[in-house]
Amino acid sequence: MEGFQTTKHKKQIKAVNDSGLPIIYIHKGYCPYLRLSLLQAKKTNPDTRLILLGDGPNKRLAQEVGVAFYPFENYFSAATNFETIYRHNSANGYHYELFCFQRWFVLNEFLAKEKITGHFFYNDSDTFLFCDAAAVVKEFTQHYDLSICGTIAPCFVFFKSADALRELCSFITYQYADPEAYDFLVENFKKRQNQPIGDLHAMFETVSDMTMFGLFYKKNANRIINLSDYAVVKKGVFEENHYFGFQQEYRSRFPFGRQIKWRDGKPHYLTPANELVPVLGFHFQGHAKREMIKIFRGSRKAVPKSEYWKHQKNLYRFLLSGFKRRLTGQTIHTA
Repeated sequence: MEGFQTTKHKKQIKAVNDSGLPIIYIHKGYCPYLRLSLLQAKKTNPDTRLILLGDGPNKRLAQEVGVAFYPFENYFSAATNFETIYRHNSANGYHYELFCFQRWFVLNEFLAKEKITGHFFYNDSDTFLFCDAAAVVKEFTQHYDLSICGTIAPCFVFFKSADALRELCSFITYQYADPEAYDFLVENFKKRQNQPIGDLHAMFETVSDMTMFGLFYKKNANRIINLSDYAVVKKGVFEENHYFGFQQEYRSRFPFGRQIKWRDGKPHYLTPANELVPVLGFHFQGHAKREMIKIFRGSRKAVPKSEYWKHQKNLYRFLLSGFKRRLTGQTIHTA
């Protein structure tokens, strides 16, 4: 299956079988923040293959940004099979949560059909890259099979090879197909609603693909690197959530998240000891998406004016509501 390209952009888009680290996104529908995420990745990884597995509503966006586009419906067989065993235990909508699971099966099938070998990098569509991903990933491939952010977040995931992804998909399938494994999910989800459940507590706010990553991480901690751990990554951190986590490690500016210090055009967080820590990747979960336009350093010319001003309007509204929350002592919703 050929990726979507046009004459105008074909020189900008590397073919899927070219050498180099693929950075892959999966997204359903059209969201303006997806454009920002892709443009930011192009800014910091100009020679890297950027691939969007999308659908009709975001096909034109891929063309305008200049990234390879592949319809995810062409790689949906295993995802459809998973739906037959999926059971919903989440406050999120059924179709939203289901697709969060299905994307990993789509990605696995895409790699197999397009014969992509070697390591690759998956990014959520509400993330910003501020690093050369290939150089960072190269540091880890000898010691780790894949990555996670924090203990549950798959917002930046490098895979050493497709083997690691296939193993993850098999693990997800087992959790739903095996009666005892599924009962374990349901029991902990129900307990979590009423009482703390120890180190499983963060995993079971809902039963989601983050639950699967958390459980997989517990079983395979020696093979998985936490990209949010500066002591391990050393070059910087990939954040798990722009408003959550890092509570003690970095200075924050309630209720807007952590302080950002810019040095030579690169973002840093500040520790209580005044040490600057480079931020290699931002994850704008939930309402944090409204701050994307403020941190964005990609091509402003590539953002339609109507979208740009909508981003700015949302940011101003968010900042105003933030000041109100500060006055009343309210916290921010991070889901």
